[in-house]
Amino acid sequence: MIPNSRTPVFSVNELSEWGVSLAIYPSISAIAAMNAIRSSLDELKETGKDTAQGHKTSPQDFFDLVGMKREVDFDNAVGGDEFTALAEL
Repeated sequence: MIPNSRTPVFSVNELSEWGVSLAIYPSISAIAAMNAIRSSLDELKETGKDTAQGHKTSPQDFFDLVGMKREVDFDNAVGGDEFTALAEL
């Protein structure tokens, strides 16, 4: 389903009623991210401040969200020290 395209967009309930068990929404997260990025950059341009980050997301929260611990653990397990070296900068 791609909003604002040539094909009509149907709700999940409508699709389910028609027997559709899988619908693909290829751009749903990319468009949401693009709008959030645009809004954040507009605010920075207008105010000169990065107040859009006021959602209380710390760097650690971000790293947890993107799976950084898994990558660090893997790096350590295979004898790497890349993350250790970065932490010392």
